[in-house]
Amino acid sequence: MSALILGTLVGCSTYSKKQCEQMDLNQKGYELGQNGESGVDVTLAHLKSECEAEHGVVIDRDKIKNGYDKGLRFYCTKEGAIRAGGLGLNYKGVCPDEKIFLENFSASRLVFLETKVRELTNQNEELKSSLESERQKNASQLYEISNLKTQLQGCKK
Repeated sequence: MSALILGTLVGCSTYSKKQCEQMDLNQKGYELGQNGESGVDVTLAHLKSECEAEHGVVIDRDKIKNGYDKGLRFYCTKEGAIRAGGLGLNYKGVCPDEKIFLENFSASRLVFLETKVRELTNQNEELKSSLESERQKNASQLYEISNLKTQLQGCKK
């Protein structure tokens, strides 16, 4: 169960009253749009639940929607598509001209995925090497233990 749902169920707030009062709703909406999020209404409902219902701080729906629309306009540009793909974000079908967006997004995402595969492959090789080194240390220690036991047996006689 997500922390958001869990927090709502047990009566814990994600946001304090001060956070609700100081929240830049335009910026919050912009960030959602800039990242191609499709759940602005879910976020808005959550903010209304948290800030209005629990703290009495009114959430201006128009501010968050205006910010979202501006962010989405950036996201759906060539630059936005390249940024989103390069960050490894998933496309959620929010751009009106998907053909142009997806061409740029796909090319950038391919580079992101290739880079991620190389990084993980390198990490895997480092782990294999480290594991082999630890196995050699373990074998050496087992050999030393065996020798010490043999010496110990000789001392007991």
